[in-house]
Amino acid sequence: MSLEDMLNFVEAKESRKRSASRLLDPPSGSATSSTYRRWSNTRSKGNSQTSAICLFSGGKGHGRRAPFHARRKKCPSHDHICSHCSKKHHFEAVCLSKDNPKLHRNSTVVSACGQEAATLDELCTVIHQWNRTHPITLDHHLYNNMSDRWTMQASRPQPYIRLTLSANAEDYTDLGFKLRVSIKSLISSVMAGIGCQSCLASIRVIGHLGLARVDLIPVSMKMNAADEKGINIPGAAILRFSGIGYNLETRQITHITDCSDRIFLSRDACIQFGMISE
Repeated sequence: MSLEDMLNFVEAKESRKRSASRLLDPPSGSATSSTYRRWSNTRSKGNSQTSAICLFSGGKGHGRRAPFHARRKKCPSHDHICSHCSKKHHFEAVCLSKDNPKLHRNSTVVSACGQEAATLDELCTVIHQWNRTHPITLDHHLYNNMSDRWTMQASRPQPYIRLTLSANAEDYTDLGFKLRVSIKSLISSVMAGIGCQSCLASIRVIGHLGLARVDLIPVSMKMNAADEKGINIPGAAILRFSGIGYNLETRQITHITDCSDRIFLSRDACIQFGMISE
């Protein structure tokens, strides 16, 4: 909604709230009549800026129901907390709850109305602050093409999958190396990093497989993180990643680092698993 539509919406909500508070404890017939008579007399005087009585302060000069941004500048009741209902932006003399003992006894109604009023007041404050000083922060939003609007929505969780990690002496022999230790298999959560050009694993992870730093293959490749800072690569291991419950496997030269505790699956590995297309 535009700012003007939003302010009108808030005004309407506050008006309905005041009407509801009257319905909780209907006044007598004479009181209703006198209330209507006072309202009629006020209305008959006109709604000009100089003659209309403000519903929030009881004074004149800025209209009967001026917009919030106007009341903030001109209305003396702005930011005043009413001692009858503990709500802001009106004086006790014009409070619609002061003569309603039933409303004060009904703590559930008071609590609900108070929360709604606080939310509306905060909404108005946020709108005004955004117009002037931009102090608010923006929650994560996604654009919904179906509804053609932005919707507040949390980011999707990082794409972790459960895979089995192992090493095979045959893979080492094919590349001219020898696997000198017996290797265990390990089931671990692996991040499907489609932006990674090579598989990367923590040195702690390969420790659970039975590999130590001295068992790593020396490599000449240098790697950088997303912030362009270098990643320490003491060596590499040839690992097999296989799916749990389905017959897919990929063999990858996995670079080992002590800069992270995670395992990152490369883009090529994601393609071989069929997670993404070529």
